[in-house]
Amino acid sequence: MTNSRGNPVLVKGDIVNCTVYEITDRFGVYAETASGVTVLIPLCEMSWDVREEPEEIVSIGGAVEVKIGGFNKEVAIGSIKEVRPELNPWHDPSQYKVGDVHVGTIINTVAKQLVFAYLPSGASVLIRNADPRAYNTGQQVKIRLIEVDLEYQALFAELCTEDHFS
Repeated sequence: MTNSRGNPVLVKGDIVNCTVYEITDRFGVYAETASGVTVLIPLCEMSWDVREEPEEIVSIGGAVEVKIGGFNKEVAIGSIKEVRPELNPWHDPSQYKVGDVHVGTIINTVAKQLVFAYLPSGASVLIRNADPRAYNTGQQVKIRLIEVDLEYQALFAELCTEDHFS
C-alpha cells in the first residue's frame, strides 16, 4: 500500500529500518525511513534499561531498527526496545518470587520513605519503608521481594535485616 506520493504507508506494528538524524535530551531520537517518514523514538522507548543514555544506543547517521507504535500529526512514533522483547527484564517473570532475596543498586530516593533500586536483570524495585537519607545512588543493598505485580510489571521489596538470613 502506498500514499498519495507513492511512498509506502507505515502501519502500527511495522518494523522498519531508519537512519538517526537527531538526538535530543528532552524528547528522544528522530530518525527517518528510506521513504522519508520521520520517526520519533521517545526516551522511554529507547531501551528496556532506562539507565542507558540515547548516545549509548544510537548515533547520528547510524541505522536503527524500529517498531512503529502509533502516529501523531507530523511523525510516526517508534520503539527500539519493542524490536528486542527478549531484553525486557520481565520476559521471564518466574525470576521474581515473593520472599526471594536480591542485591539491588540504589537509583533514586523520593519523598519520605521511597527508595528505588535496580536488580541485575534491569528490573526496578520500590523499596518500602526505607529512609531515603540513609542511601546514596549506586549503593548496593540486600532486599527481599514482598510483592510481585505481574500485570503492571512492578516489584516491591523491603530491606533485609540479619534475621532474614538465619
